[in-house]
Amino acid sequence: MRTTAELPDSDEARRKLTQPLGGVLYFFAMLISAIVLLVLVSLAFGSRDATILGIGRGPVCADAPLNGMPMESSTVLVGLEPGATASTTSMSVCVQHPSAGQRALNIATTAPGAVLYLAIVVLVLRLLTVVRRLGPFVAPVASRLRFLAWFVLIGSLLASVGQNIASAYFLASVTSEPVPVVSDALAGLVPGVWVPLLAACGLLTLARIMRTGARMQDDLAGTV
Repeated sequence: MRTTAELPDSDEARRKLTQPLGGVLYFFAMLISAIVLLVLVSLAFGSRDATILGIGRGPVCADAPLNGMPMESSTVLVGLEPGATASTTSMSVCVQHPSAGQRALNIATTAPGAVLYLAIVVLVLRLLTVVRRLGPFVAPVASRLRFLAWFVLIGSLLASVGQNIASAYFLASVTSEPVPVVSDALAGLVPGVWVPLLAACGLLTLARIMRTGARMQDDLAGTV
């Protein structure tokens, strides 16, 4: 029978129980505070025409979908007001009569993400089945939560890189210009990692809570 020494009966134990989610959220809170301080200092002592995050008197820029608006060329939008400019940083590449390889690459640009989401749904449903059958505070629930956390994080990274690689090779198949496959593959990796990272940290924290609850439940059952 386990002893109660394993239970979170101290401040340090309760702090560890909320990790890694607590540490990640604390890091983001400090980062946001530093950014806000930098913005205030820059606006107070910087150029009067400076603009940070849209705040200030300088020019502002925002990403906006073109949605089929007319273009004078590939980078010039029709009907712009004086003083306004527009440019495209990404484009939709289409092939009227694709080869088998091009069709496969096209499927690979979306299939990894769709398969990942489907797999996550299946894993969550299996987790809920275990919870309904055995209850939340049991070891199998904690194990499945840990597996789901790492699956979400690693699967999201692999799906993002895979789709970017497929897109880069698809573009290379329709142009004679060199395509930077490696940089394209990693382009969306850093911006897209934060949501899966936070989700994984949350699931790992929940798994730790469930594991501790399972130990407490075992201790209570042993004292009856």
